Amino acid sequence: ILMTYLIPIIVGSDKDIEFAKHIQNHLKNFTLDSTIRVCSAHKSCVNLLKILKEYEDNENVKTYITIAGKSNALSALVDGNSVKPIISCPPVKDSNIHDIYSSISLPSGIAPLTVLGVENAALAATKIYALNDGILREKLLEYKADVIWR
Repeated sequence: ILMTYLIPIIVGSDKDIEFAKHIQNHLKNFTLDSTIRVCSAHKSCVNLLKILKEYEDNENVKTYITIAGKSNALSALVDGNSVKPIISCPPVKDSNIHDIYSSISLPSGIAPLTVLGVENAALAATKIYALNDGILREKLLEYKADVIWR
């Protein structure tokens, strides 16, 4: 039986959609479906909690990817309201490197996994799904073999 997995990619603003689309393209390489949702943790916390409620009981959703720059309350808020692993992938560049601290300096009990780079975020999500899926494990082995020869 082929599982239909879904990875919600939640972005803090419209500015992050293109970044999210790059992650989405890498997820497609592993045949993983994703959906992009836009919601600011700062400006629309209640709506963010409604979005999470849509996915928390869905067995096909094993993880979320969150993307927020500046002050990244998004990843912490999602993590604080989910029992699933959260992959925080802030869109870090040389010009905003100081913003990374809002993704990595968090209170106790809040533990999103910070992964930099679109390909690496997709890879981390795939590894979570592959824990219980032999087909995805095979795809990861192929990916790893290709990486060696890049």
